[in-house]
Amino acid sequence: PCKVHLDYRDEWTECPFEFAHATSLARMIEKLCIKHADSVTVTTKSQFEHFQATFGRSLNVYIKQNGCDDYLPPPHKDRQHSDRICLSHSGSIGGHNSVVGLINLLNSLVPFLQAQEKQFELNFCGVVDVYQTLLLHEEKNLTISIKGQLTPAQAFEDSCNADINLLLIDNRFERYLP
Repeated sequence: PCKVHLDYRDEWTECPFEFAHATSLARMIEKLCIKHADSVTVTTKSQFEHFQATFGRSLNVYIKQNGCDDYLPPPHKDRQHSDRICLSHSGSIGGHNSVVGLINLLNSLVPFLQAQEKQFELNFCGVVDVYQTLLLHEEKNLTISIKGQLTPAQAFEDSCNADINLLLIDNRFERYLP
């Protein structure tokens, strides 16, 4: 007599990242879970559309947004006279993304910033894997802060007060970040 709800925010066999392995047993169990669940939630419209196309189910499937959709923006800090351009990234770094291209791009811009007497301040909110942390610590031309795992509200505030927010993603993320 229990109701079963499937929270499908983190896809199972349909996950496009290398840490997920879709075995035939996992696919079979997943299909049974989807078939027998009384309700299902996903986090974006594009994920809902993919779920519906893949599993042929739309009845009692709901979108429950995930993240900072309901936060009120905090007051912005006055950055008009700052000599730093603050860039912020919230989320995990490593495995599914890398800082290498970003660091190369920012280093190529350093001479232009120095001519304007400005510099980059780069903040990472979230878990950064060991290899990516080593790359960031070796960087000498940029001011880098690894803040670690923050509460959603703290990460949202950091993002709101940055000059530029970064998403280190590729097309595998299209279902997750509309």
